[in-house]
Amino acid sequence: MDVGEQIVRDAITSIYNPALLSFALAAGFLALIICLLDWVGTLLFDRSSLLGVGFGGRRTFQSILLWGCGAGLGAYLGGLVELFDIESVNARVIVGIGWPTVLPRLLSMAADNVPERARRTGGSPMSLVESLLGYRNLSSEPEIRQRIKKSKNYDASKESPDHAESLLIFETSKQRTWLIATGERLYSVLDDVRKPGPRVSRSICRDDLQALPDGKIAVSVQPKSSHTDRIDVGLEQRGWLYSRALFSHRPIEHAINELLADTNSRGTAAANGKSPD
Repeated sequence: MDVGEQIVRDAITSIYNPALLSFALAAGFLALIICLLDWVGTLLFDRSSLLGVGFGGRRTFQSILLWGCGAGLGAYLGGLVELFDIESVNARVIVGIGWPTVLPRLLSMAADNVPERARRTGGSPMSLVESLLGYRNLSSEPEIRQRIKKSKNYDASKESPDHAESLLIFETSKQRTWLIATGERLYSVLDDVRKPGPRVSRSICRDDLQALPDGKIAVSVQPKSSHTDRIDVGLEQRGWLYSRALFSHRPIEHAINELLADTNSRGTAAANGKSPD
């Protein structure tokens, strides 16, 4: 085998992805159906094409076929650079409808702006479909800590986000759950890209946390699935999901107790007029 043939084989192998090919074919097929329905609409309602496609005579077949091919190629290229969630049905529909105008513009925007935005905020970059659906980036850790100020139980005279400690306990591509501990309370903050912003879902006064004989906080784990479990913290605080993969090196019970111990020492130092560092 000569060098040229080997290079071609390596190039084909690097871009061949059965799941991506399936996504592209599905997007192209949906585009064919969408364009076909648009053509039927022009006949039934005597209107111009909503997609801006030219119909009439032999051009009708060519337009429908090219529309589907364009969507399929656009879906493949977009998926190849990870701008699409190739498992999303919404992505296939969006590409099928708007690939001629949406795809070139957003490919350029994504290449220039998304990495820079993710670098500035510390959040995760969105896929193209998430951007089209109006989703935002996941918030950074400092932004999450500042969110506790929105809680009705927050006491600015005794607490400060700058002196709080955080622990990420649950994570998916669209959602995170954080525990934020201050000297007074333990907050749970839910960050969902489909919502306007992070929100405090629960807050527990430290006095309500059940301590064990050794002084540690009671944390019990309840199995739920192969990737997630539920944890109870203190008295009757049930239902917090956590991702098992985030705690592969230390048990979550230890992580939560360390979180509370760190903020407790910060609060003690602040009360004595010392730096909480």
